[in-house]
Amino acid sequence: QSPTVHLIFSSRGLEFARVRSAPNDTWVLIGDGVYAISQLTEQPASAPEIQVMIADAMQRGVTVPKAASQLQPIDDVALVGLIAQSGRTVSWQ
Repeated sequence: QSPTVHLIFSSRGLEFARVRSAPNDTWVLIGDGVYAISQLTEQPASAPEIQVMIADAMQRGVTVPKAASQLQPIDDVALVGLIAQSGRTVSWQ
């Protein structure tokens, strides 16, 4: 089964993704989902890849901690590429 991209739009959405993700899935914190960065630094996630929409984080004054190597900032072009390569995409509000 090919990996799923989980678009996480809120802290609540993060909790849904935690329960329903496979180990090779990718999470993308998008929109207000970037506020979940603090949750991820407190309780590390099982997802191997967590992408953060950098424009959304900047717009909300959220910084991506440099020490959190699991968190990778991405832009719109990278998001489109990620979704195009994935087997499926799920949104968590």
